[in-house]
Amino acid sequence: MDKRFSIGVLDDEPKALELMEHYIKSDSEFSVSFLLDNPVQAMEKAISENVDLMITDIHMPTTNGIWVAQQMIEHNIAVAITSGVWESAHMCINMDIVGFIHKPLTRKGITDILEKFKSLKSLNPSINTSPKTPDLYFIKYANPLTLIAINPLDILFVKGGKDFAEINFIKNSQNKKTLIRITLVEIIKTFHNPYLIQIHKSYIINTQKILKCDYAKVLLEEDVEIPIGPSFRSELFNFLGSKTL
Repeated sequence: MDKRFSIGVLDDEPKALELMEHYIKSDSEFSVSFLLDNPVQAMEKAISENVDLMITDIHMPTTNGIWVAQQMIEHNIAVAITSGVWESAHMCINMDIVGFIHKPLTRKGITDILEKFKSLKSLNPSINTSPKTPDLYFIKYANPLTLIAINPLDILFVKGGKDFAEINFIKNSQNKKTLIRITLVEIIKTFHNPYLIQIHKSYIINTQKILKCDYAKVLLEEDVEIPIGPSFRSELFNFLGSKTL
């Protein structure tokens, strides 16, 4: 039987990734799209490859799997969550996920989730079959009475201050910018887009707009140079590593 459903797995434990791959491949209706321990790379790959199901651990060194799951659900990708702590299951009660897999991983635990996913898919074949169109957001532009629609993918970069952020974006092939009362942290939470990454305490960039990158700075479209902060360098280069030939 041809492979029908693709699965991406995110876990910081190599043994867990190995077991997941083994158990998933034992079902001929599934294929493994990727096995990763880096959340940013996993989210980017899940979205770009439009996987049918993402399985993510909850407790990881650099992020929380609940947050990863929320990003995937936003992009219409089905999610199952794993953890070695039973109490973690309570964190998932109100989430629209396929199910919870308790660790240590077993064949039955994985098989049950795969069967549940197939059942849900048979009831609603259209679920998670096409990427979600990015939401448009309306921001104040030029004056408080003017609102302009912006697609997160059109953002070039965001420069942040204490309570304000200057959003630089491209609209109708023209460079535009506007200042709004919002923090960089709130920008990331609002747009829910893995391509928007903070690379400096004062800057968020759209990684889709990168033309060139070295240790100290990135060059974006429109010949914009943005410095890379030391504490943000690792996350950026981990992300770029997934796209390096």
